Amino acid sequence: MESGRPVPLRMPGTTGLYASFPAGPAPPPEFAELLVRRGAMTAGELAVAVAEHRRSGVRFCAVLLRLELVSDSDLAAYFREEYRIPLIDLTTVEPTPEALQLIPSDVAERHEILPIGVTPSTLTVATSDPSNFEGRNEVKFHAARDLTVGVAPSRLLREAIHYCYHERTLVIPRRKSAARMARRPGLGRDGLLS
Repeated sequence: MESGRPVPLRMPGTTGLYASFPAGPAPPPEFAELLVRRGAMTAGELAVAVAEHRRSGVRFCAVLLRLELVSDSDLAAYFREEYRIPLIDLTTVEPTPEALQLIPSDVAERHEILPIGVTPSTLTVATSDPSNFEGRNEVKFHAARDLTVGVAPSRLLREAIHYCYHERTLVIPRRKSAARMARRPGLGRDGLLS
């Protein structure tokens, strides 16, 4: 594959037609083809999204949302189903101060990743885009822990990140035991919804 040549991408359901995307550093994520296959968007809409993604350098999911090709709740539901990860209800989950302290606010905002809970070996996070491996790796680096990932709608996630880092007063309580964390309403031992 030479740089600058169109790369054929078979679009299922398009009666054998091919959509061509210019070769470049960031091919469309595999889930984009699945969205076309499921009828969430057309091959033409995908082509527009890919072109905008390459032009702007913005994360692909953010482009889909900005162009209003999918809703944030539909995208979150898709990720939950496709990647078999839990959907985090940010209206009922309260991130722990210990988890929030591990990740700087600029990292959380840039990658739309909100730390929810922490154990000695794992940080539980909510993200709007589980395919954002660059963001997940940066969060993992800051936390010095493995990640357990859940998905949440983008708009609610941005609001929760802003609230947790800029409006709420962070008070670090004494370290909670795993048994005490497990008794928190709606949270399991790992900080995920139970």
